[in-house]
Amino acid sequence: MLRVAAMRYVSRSLAVGGVRISLAAFFVCVAWAVVSVAADYATYIGDAYKYSVSAIASDANGNTYVTGSRAVAVSASGQGWLNDIFVSKLDPDGNLTLLATLSGKGSDQAFGIALDPSGNIYIVGSTSSPDFPLHHPLQSTAYQGSETGFLVKLSADGTILYSTYLGGTTGYSTMNAVVADAGGNAYVTGKTFASDYQHTTGLPAGFTAMGPGGVSAAFFAKISAAGDKPLWNGRM
Repeated sequence: MLRVAAMRYVSRSLAVGGVRISLAAFFVCVAWAVVSVAADYATYIGDAYKYSVSAIASDANGNTYVTGSRAVAVSASGQGWLNDIFVSKLDPDGNLTLLATLSGKGSDQAFGIALDPSGNIYIVGSTSSPDFPLHHPLQSTAYQGSETGFLVKLSADGTILYSTYLGGTTGYSTMNAVVADAGGNAYVTGKTFASDYQHTTGLPAGFTAMGPGGVSAAFFAKISAAGDKPLWNGRM
C-alpha cells in the first residue's frame, strides 16, 4: 500500500550571540510503502541549497538524525559558495520534524553526530568562521589562519545548550567524531596542529607544529555535560 503525507510547514528563528539561527519544523510530501508490520521510506532532505550528508544517528524510538553541510551562494552570480551546517530529525515514518542550521561568515562543516538518552544532540566538525555562534564556550578564540574544530550540544527541540571552538588556537584543527553517555558528557576526537591544545597530566601530549612540514596530532577529550570544562583531554 502506498500512502502520501500532506505538506505542513512551521518556521521560527533563535538568536544566539548576535547570530540568528533558523529553526524549522515541517512535514514534507513523501511516499512510503507499508509492508505487514514494517515500514520503509525514502525521502529527500533539503531545499534550494545543495545539501551533503556526513553523519547519521538514530534513537530508541526509531527517529533518525542527520547532519552535514549545505552550500550557500555568497555572490549573485553563484560563483562563490560557503558551507553552513544543518541538523535534521526524521520520525519513524520519514517525516522531517526538525531542521536547524548553524553558520557564521566563513565555511562551516559537520562531520559527526551523537545522541544521549535525554534526546540531546551533539555535533562536531570544523569552521573557518570568526563569528561562529558560540554559547557558553569552553574555547572562545579560533585559529585565525584556517579552520578550527567545534562542538555543539542542542536540546531535543534544537535549542543551543552550548557551542564552543575546540582544538587549540595556534594551529589548524578539526573534530571528526563524538559520542555521548547517559550523563550527557561528550567524548570527542579529531586532529590538531595547535601546540596550545591542553592535556591532562598523565595523558599523552604529542608534539604539534604549524608551518612547512607541520606536525599534527590526534586529540581526544571528555567534555562535561554543561560544556564548561574538559574532564580529561590529550593528544597523541
